Amino acid sequence: MERQVETEAGKFILRRYHEDDEKKVLELWKFAFNHEMNPDLWRWKYLDNPYRQALLLCESEEKEILALYGGIPFKASRDGKGVVIVQLMDIMSHPDFRGKGLFVRTGKAFYEFFCGENSAELLYGFPGKFHFDLGKRIMGYAPLESRVVYLKGDTGVLAVKNRRSLLGIKRVEKPGEAFDRLWQRCTRDYPYAVVRNAEFLRWRFCRHPEKAYEIWCLKGMFSREIQGYAVLSFKDGAATLVDMLMPESDRNYGVLFAKIGKMLRSRGVLSLETWLPGGHFLNASALGAGFEEQDEPLGIISTIKTFDHSPDAAWINNNLYYTMADADLF
Repeated sequence: MERQVETEAGKFILRRYHEDDEKKVLELWKFAFNHEMNPDLWRWKYLDNPYRQALLLCESEEKEILALYGGIPFKASRDGKGVVIVQLMDIMSHPDFRGKGLFVRTGKAFYEFFCGENSAELLYGFPGKFHFDLGKRIMGYAPLESRVVYLKGDTGVLAVKNRRSLLGIKRVEKPGEAFDRLWQRCTRDYPYAVVRNAEFLRWRFCRHPEKAYEIWCLKGMFSREIQGYAVLSFKDGAATLVDMLMPESDRNYGVLFAKIGKMLRSRGVLSLETWLPGGHFLNASALGAGFEEQDEPLGIISTIKTFDHSPDAAWINNNLYYTMADADLF
């Protein structure tokens, strides 16, 4: 998986990332984004995850890395079938070589190397407007029409809407097999989504090198099964609902929102925010539970790149489930 390209700027090699590239890639990161990335965070994302690797580099004849295109190739489910979808992140190029075609060549080579019929069937991400416009113009990006929706709720309002239920919430330190069974019960209600099983949760939330999360599950007092879960992060006295999962058929999401709101209020946390797909049933249930839609504060655009073997774009728009757990923003 290597290709040589020649441009007016010289000869370059497009190739897969190797572990001994880490130092040079992190140097490129500093040049591209004007700050440093924690090496532990880089390894957690791309080496310590439960997925294959999908990173393509552009290297000069002098062995300097000038561009990187890639992301995390998540295990996903499409109508119960195992597929791969790549969440694009950490895409970058050296400032001195922008406008010379290297980034575009690297990205298009990535499509050929990692997005064939037997590999990834979709790329998705959450760029800001500038990077979305650039990607739309030169890389074939398209927005999801359902858009990402930002919701914010007063925890007191959420708690007041608490309905009588025999279910309660319990904090979980290390998700186990009950989370695997929950995912299996959810596949019908989430036709297109990253597999949210125990393996995913332990990597994404329990082993993150920089951030702390709380995983709360909804369950009966004496039951081994869980009805749903919510993952929270905290900053400046406010809480973010980073991820959640619950079967639509169970219709207990209102109970989960209310229990979480009551728990947060008891700790002095006054607000809870989240980002969800605009057309998803969890978005509607959150509004019914007391959340309000507000202007999206980050300027992100839910974005996809499809291929001939991808599902229909309209179907993706209506069925792709994502939360901020799919991204690296929280």
